[in-house]
This record gives sequence, structure tokens and C-alpha cells, in this order.
Amino acid sequence: MLDYKLAKQLKEAGFDQKYPDVKHSALGQRYWMYDESDNDYIDIIHDGYGSNALDEEDLTLIPTLSELIDACGDKFAGLTPEKEGWDNPKTIGWEASGAYSGSCIGEAIIIKNQKTPEEAVAHLWLKLNKK
Repeated sequence: MLDYKLAKQLKEAGFDQKYPDVKHSALGQRYWMYDESDNDYIDIIHDGYGSNALDEEDLTLIPTLSELIDACGDKFAGLTPEKEGWDNPKTIGWEASGAYSGSCIGEAIIIKNQKTPEEAVAHLWLKLNKK
């Protein structure tokens, strides 16, 4: 799951937030929301009831890996676990790759050393959509 800081970067860069605009849209979607009582951000799940009353300014989407990959579109090339060594199968990070042109022939982008697959693809999306 993406932390609040990275999810907020996606939101500020224009990543679709899938705000629940009708009662049953975006059911099960996860968001970060500021909790004043704890002075921190909490993870909430849209359930179709009370969360409908939330202001979208208060919500920051926590996208799934498949949503991140879909958002990259045809510019997404791959996701690979980074291994400690050829003879050690332990995964030490994740690498996402893509290309600006939408094909492997274009300018390649490689995002390395990320803790989770979601972080790797989120950083790839940010790089692909840098304005």
C-alpha cells in the first residue's frame, strides 16, 4: 500500500482519484484521510455509507497495483523484482520500466530500488506524467 506522501504526489500530479460521486461508485476503494483527533492520516475504505459525506478535498486515493499499471497505459513496459545476487533469490527491491513514446523504442525510463511494486509503478507514472 502506498504511503500518504506518495499518494498525495500522485493526486497533485493529476492521478484520477475516483471520488465516490454516487452511493455505489468506488465501493471498496481505499483513501487516505486526515484524522484531526490523532493529527495523522488514516486509511479508510469507501463503503457506500458515511464516507459519501466526505469532501473530496479530504480524500487521497490509495491506488492498487493494477490501477497504477492501467494508468501508465501503453507506456508501461514491465515490473521486475530486484534480487540480492544471481544465486540469492531474496527480493531486495522493485524496478518498473516504461517509455515516453509508448513503445520500447522510445526514451526508456527505469525506476529502481523501490520497496514495493506499487511504489515502483507510482514513481514510473509520476515520471511519465511530469509536466
